[in-house]
Amino acid sequence: MPYKISDELTQEQYEKLVYILPKTSPVQVAIEPVRYYPYNDLACHVLGYVAMDNCQHDFKDAGAKIKTFVVKQAVGKTGVELSKDEALRGTPGYELWQVDTLGHQRELLESKMPEPGNPVMLSIDKNLQQVAEDALENYNHGCVIVMDVRNGEVLAMANRPSFNLNSLIPRISNEVYEDITSRLAWLNTATQGQFPTGSVFKIVMSLVFLKSGDVLRTDSVFCDGVTTIGGREFHCRNHPSGMQISFKEAIARSCNTFFYENATKIKRSRLIKEALRLGFSEKTGIELPYEKSGLVPTEVWKKAHGYGPWTGGDTVNLSIGQGYLLVTPLQMCCFTASFATNRLRTRPTIFLNGNFGYLPPKPDMGLDPEDREFIIDSMIEAVEHRSGRRARIDNLKIAGKTGTAQFFENGEKRNLAWFICFAPADNPEIAVTVMVQEKSKYDSYWGGINSAPIAKKVLEAYFDGK
Repeated sequence: MPYKISDELTQEQYEKLVYILPKTSPVQVAIEPVRYYPYNDLACHVLGYVAMDNCQHDFKDAGAKIKTFVVKQAVGKTGVELSKDEALRGTPGYELWQVDTLGHQRELLESKMPEPGNPVMLSIDKNLQQVAEDALENYNHGCVIVMDVRNGEVLAMANRPSFNLNSLIPRISNEVYEDITSRLAWLNTATQGQFPTGSVFKIVMSLVFLKSGDVLRTDSVFCDGVTTIGGREFHCRNHPSGMQISFKEAIARSCNTFFYENATKIKRSRLIKEALRLGFSEKTGIELPYEKSGLVPTEVWKKAHGYGPWTGGDTVNLSIGQGYLLVTPLQMCCFTASFATNRLRTRPTIFLNGNFGYLPPKPDMGLDPEDREFIIDSMIEAVEHRSGRRARIDNLKIAGKTGTAQFFENGEKRNLAWFICFAPADNPEIAVTVMVQEKSKYDSYWGGINSAPIAKKVLEAYFDGK
């Protein structure tokens, strides 16, 4: 049975051994295929990596005396390498030889030619992926997702931190493993990270408000910067205080007070039910392994986890994407694509024509066309004149929403800077979701300041490249 003595021979060593070893020698030189990733860390979490694993050969036709033996073979461990492992791997070949007691080959008893794996075509646009990754260059943690809203194809999925795929070939050294682990770089932030959304969730809430009929497009509130509910103060610092805020301005300026006060008008079961209906508690179904689902908190969930009964504070926190609510960035991008096309759910795919190039338009979101147009106009206003203006591009209508969420890491409060958008607003082609995460108390991240400019670079690259 074959036993590997040495690998990673130099060119000089290879040439010497080939020259001096006779063909019948028990020691032979063989070529072993290895992965090579020409773009190093580009889309590393999407592509995934392979590792050597045992592969069993069973010689059924060679007689009962021939035993099964095991050899090492590259097997997909994460990403597309894992999800399409069987297709990519192919079938290894072999030669079964009769040898003498010294191991010299005497007779070839059986052989099988290897069968190459099948190609897999991804929907990722290499140039757009590069732009997205370059835009994240100055951030330690975050992600950018770009999706074709018409068919759910993911055109870019950039994550930070990342790692060089070639550093894992032919094997993962302890040093490389410890480095990637210490930086939390194994995690695909886009599909496995679970985060509060902050104000980008106000688009979901706006949809709920208008569908309920309890909040009208003409409604407004007076915002003085603080709202007291259940004896607890909830603040709004997103615009000058002491002013009347219309519904449209509440979206464009991201006024918390408007959403606090109107969320209390809606049955909390309706708020929760709508978030569940839109899929925020479920996996999106993308063809990448280890995807996480989000969390839409319910009264039952809260009690079951020992957090007590539902309160008014839970309702207002949910209205601005805080509290117990958690989503993955991919879920947020799918919602953005769905809203852009008035589709209830968007199933994402990482493969070219993975959805056969088409997604059914029904069922839709169930929102009145005028109400939906009102929300889109408010999102355009946010990009043209308000918090999302750093994403603005001349001669391109962009519907967007900024968000800044708070979370705790090692006992210290951190910001998550979000930006979601789709464009062109009147005939959508792509949706973009950006999320970057503070890692130091010296950071100061905001959706409009940090994430919107990243989205702008991606949008410019997409539309300039058409």
